Amino acid sequence: MNYHSLVNNLCYIDDKSIIKMVELTPKEQNVLNYLIKGLMNKEIAKNTNMGIRNIEYYISRLFIKTKCRSRSDLVRYCIQNKINI
Repeated sequence: MNYHSLVNNLCYIDDKSIIKMVELTPKEQNVLNYLIKGLMNKEIAKNTNMGIRNIEYYISRLFIKTKCRSRSDLVRYCIQNKINI
């Protein structure tokens, strides 16, 4: 990949059983790392020096990219796909 920033790739299988790659930006990857550790939005914002609205935005982007509907779904998704953040 020829990107200026590092990207983390996640895989998921869509409705047609086709494996798709999901690319995460470094900020999304960082937020995901804290989310997996069980931190709340305020704690993630404090640790990343971002605003709560930014954290909410990145979490919603993670939900969209992975087709997850909740934080627990996202954690389960990472465990099932053996994603090391």
